[in-house]
Parts: sequence; structure tokens; C-alpha cells
Amino acid sequence: MSQVSDNRMNRRQVLKAGLALAGGLAVLRPHRSSGQPPKDDAPWAFLSDTHIAADPENNHRGFYPYRNLEKVLPQVASSRPEGLVITGDLARLTGHVGDYENARKLLAPIADERPVYLAMGNHDDRANFRRVFEKPAGERHEPGGRHVIAVDAGPVRFLILDSLMLTNETAGLLGKAQRT
Repeated sequence: MSQVSDNRMNRRQVLKAGLALAGGLAVLRPHRSSGQPPKDDAPWAFLSDTHIAADPENNHRGFYPYRNLEKVLPQVASSRPEGLVITGDLARLTGHVGDYENARKLLAPIADERPVYLAMGNHDDRANFRRVFEKPAGERHEPGGRHVIAVDAGPVRFLILDSLMLTNETAGLLGKAQRT
């Protein structure tokens, strides 16, 4: 009996590979032969699974996502990144409009100064997300109705993909349209 191999990557594997690639690119700077001094470093901030709820006091096992993000964002801002990427699960569980309104409020001080790029995860809801974040930063693409953002960041191009299949029910899937 032959076995069929499933070569699909789950969201966590894609994130790990992407972060490894970004780290590698940061270490392997292009060689400059023009005699020009190298460009200063371009720091970026990456967060994931913020799980912001409409109720700031919402918690899970003693973790308060709203408070946690409220605490970490000034640290992110003080590092003056070129941009901030949140790699999915912006909303608490099922992506209510109030979740995204709170996230937008928390992100506003950074978004006023730097671009903030947001990806969809399995706790997000595309329709509610789009109601609150009508004009996301980056070059928006919608293959198969997905929320895909392309970002040109110097010598690197970030492609922020959408792994959302069903809100709060399944793991994600990128699919052929996005990979192409």
C-alpha cells in the first residue's frame, strides 16, 4: 500500500520558517562594493496571538490579553521599528467588532507613527476585521477573498498571508491561491 505525503505546512510552521528567514536575512547583509556606507539597521516588531477582546477585563487562566498588549506596545514603540506585524489571532475568540475596535485603539499610537500590518488567524473574522480596519497598511490582495498584504521593506518583501478557514473551529490553511 502506498502512502500519500501531505506537504502542507500549518500556521505555526509557516511563522517559524518566516521568522527564521527574516533572522537569516538580517544576519546575511548584502555585500556593498560601491564604497557607500551600509544602511542603518531596520528593526521590525513581530507579535502574534494578541487575542484582544471587546471587554478589556476578559482573561483566560489569569492572562489578560488587553493589559498585556497595553503593556508591551510602549516597549515596541520605544524601539522605533520600521513597522509592526501581528501574525494573526488579533481577536479574542470569534472576532467580534468590539475586539477589533479595542485592538485598533491600542495600536493607534504606533499606527500613527509607523505602519501596522495585520494577518488573519483562526480566531479572527474577516468581515468584522474589514469593518474596523477598512484601509490596512500595505498593498492589499484578496486571492479567494483572503486578506493578504504585501510589504516592500528595503531589500525584503514581506508577504503576510491569511490562514483563516473557519473562525474558532479549525487550524488554518494557506491554500494554493495564496502560495502562488
